[in-house]
Amino acid sequence: MKLIKNQINKENIYFALILVIPIFYVIGSLLVNLIVLLFTIFYLISDDKRKIIDFFRNNFIYIFIFFLIASINILFSETEVFSFKKFLLYLRFFLFFFSYIYLILNISNHKLKILLKIYLIFILFVIFDSLVQLFFGKDLFGYEYYHPYNRITGPFGNEMIVGFYILNFGILYLSLLNFFNQSSQKLNYIFITIFFIFILLTGERTSFLTGFYFLTFLFLFSNKRKFVLFTTISIMLISILTISNVDYLKNKYPVYDILKSSIG
Repeated sequence: MKLIKNQINKENIYFALILVIPIFYVIGSLLVNLIVLLFTIFYLISDDKRKIIDFFRNNFIYIFIFFLIASINILFSETEVFSFKKFLLYLRFFLFFFSYIYLILNISNHKLKILLKIYLIFILFVIFDSLVQLFFGKDLFGYEYYHPYNRITGPFGNEMIVGFYILNFGILYLSLLNFFNQSSQKLNYIFITIFFIFILLTGERTSFLTGFYFLTFLFLFSNKRKFVLFTTISIMLISILTISNVDYLKNKYPVYDILKSSIG
């Protein structure tokens, strides 16, 4: 009985930690670093790492690619020492990745379903709040649209990371949805398209292009390549159409200039 009670208490703590991640990202970087630290501590002191070891074995190729790309970036960088230090800094998020998987694998399916619903609510709220800022000049919290750079910030105020937020939590949400619920391709396509077009509207070119890197990676290692290819081409066409009809995006994404130079 005591063992069962301890397991339930542990599960509730894990659930609470996973639940507050999207909230902490909105509040500020200090709390993000705190949650990363807490995740890592819980993982390191855990007495059952069998699940995470199995995950590591099954996904060795992806982990190897991560370190390979990071190593190549350091080798070809003009500032190798700075790049290496930056890599070590980001390595904590890699450990956070394993910690997150460990916690996810140790909570019940019922709580996972609740978690998915709450994650979706946060994602949709951030998108809605940001679009309110775009169309009305201010978001629901009174943060103004950042005109000098034509950037939407939404509930993040002066921090221009709303596209980064949707990219990361959008991918995380879809990953969990497909892993536990086997989501339909139609629903996946709708979510991916919404996330991409919104990231395009934020004006965050890095986040937008990173999304295509993710799709390329997905195409190489997925067993549903036709779906991924169709989704990628479809998003590219919708993006070009959107850029051609939205003035502030034309300056950020000079599609026609790129096409002219590539053709000519």
